[in-house]
Amino acid sequence: MESKSVSETVSRLVARTVRVPAAEVSPSDEFESFAGWSSVTALRLLVSLEETLGVTLDVSEYFAIQTVGELIGTLEARQANA
Repeated sequence: MESKSVSETVSRLVARTVRVPAAEVSPSDEFESFAGWSSVTALRLLVSLEETLGVTLDVSEYFAIQTVGELIGTLEARQANA
């Protein structure tokens, strides 16, 4: 999957998970800034990412990610090394 597609897919999945329009999700957004963000929400997003992108993320590595942009970068790197 090319870089732009990863970015678009992550933004779409984040938006769906936190129930906001995708246009309102930007790489600089911190996950904690989304209303209702919790560990359960984070796990729902993780499952969606893994199912949609076909990647596996270490849970501790995933929970250390603070922003949408960091998540995109991690996923892009993971796919480049696959």
